[in-house]
Amino acid sequence: MAVAYRPDDVDRMHATMSAFFAVTSVASIITLLASPGGTAPRQFGIDLVESVSMIPFLAIGLLLAKPITRALKPATVHAASLVLSA
Repeated sequence: MAVAYRPDDVDRMHATMSAFFAVTSVASIITLLASPGGTAPRQFGIDLVESVSMIPFLAIGLLLAKPITRALKPATVHAASLVLSA
């Protein structure tokens, strides 16, 4: 995603990548729940309970992302997105 979509505006890149990951996450959850075998829904329930414990860290990441992104130069953010997506 970072290679295919590289706008000059870092805020726009952040918003677009966030939307992309949100949509693909929902698609993954739907695929997992629709898979045959019967174990996927039970495993999903266990994973959901474990995921709730990570909500505070998600909130911290969301709060820190905007100021950190604004403090960095756009070239640094673009380079980091390419390295992390490799």
